[in-house]
Amino acid sequence: MSGPSRAAGRPAGGAATGGRAAGEHALRGAVGGEAIEPLAVVRGVVVPGDRRGRLLGFPTANLRPGPGAQLPPFGVYAGTAGGRPAAVSIGVRPTYGSGLEPLLEAHLLDFEGDLYGVELEVVLLHRLRPELAFAGEAELIAQIAADVAEVRRLVSPG
Repeated sequence: MSGPSRAAGRPAGGAATGGRAAGEHALRGAVGGEAIEPLAVVRGVVVPGDRRGRLLGFPTANLRPGPGAQLPPFGVYAGTAGGRPAAVSIGVRPTYGSGLEPLLEAHLLDFEGDLYGVELEVVLLHRLRPELAFAGEAELIAQIAADVAEVRRLVSPG
């Protein structure tokens, strides 16, 4: 799956991220143009995964949180990755079994390309839902599509 992790996370609210305060990541939301303070900012190197997202039609950039990384609760978030709107899942992927290591998966909307080895900053703006186990991939795909639509509504410029 991956080698050593280099992902680091910090909660928002004044925590330093790459030399900037997390508050400097405040973004403008699509709804009314209000400023949105991030829930958390996670930075790390994109590592190979199982390629399940690609097979489901939603390829992801995977960051494995390192020891001591401060992440918000497992779940699905609307945010940005590399400055692009992204649907972000943090958790252990319970639809695929138990005993899996925590992983941050970011589906960058309308992006095609290879990000392996690239340092990526993921900014979490809205919590959409908790992590869920689905009965099968059809249900998972339908929920991911709904999550992506919500990310477009909340984060996409416009």
